[in-house]
Amino acid sequence: MAGNGNGARCDGRVPASLTAAGAICVFLAVSWTASAPAAAADQLAGQVGAERITTAELERRLAPELQRLRHEDYELRRQALDALIDERLLQQEAARRKLSVDALLQAEVRDLIAVTPEEIAATYEMNREQITQSREAVEPQIRAYL
Repeated sequence: MAGNGNGARCDGRVPASLTAAGAICVFLAVSWTASAPAAAADQLAGQVGAERITTAELERRLAPELQRLRHEDYELRRQALDALIDERLLQQEAARRKLSVDALLQAEVRDLIAVTPEEIAATYEMNREQITQSREAVEPQIRAYL
């Protein structure tokens, strides 16, 4: 370890200017990694003056946030996998029907969204001033619009 000129000692990983005038030194355990939960509870994670900070103390402090991040990671991976599965299923079904994916989606959505005669009548009545043809004549266009 190298001295910082004012009696405090640091290992070189933390600049002496960040150690509150050299009075506080932090030592990071070299073997501490992301798998710290497996580390011994009394393993040194850091030190402030004579006070030790153990990996167990660090883990207790981080536990709620790490759990939230693990859950978020799981949810993101699950959503991405679901999206990939949906894409592959659409591609396979489109190929089976000899359609593009867009054409398949159009056909399926059109089948799911049934336009009622009441909706067609209401749309016709709302736009009657601009329509010069009978409702029966423009019904296919209104259906496609809706």
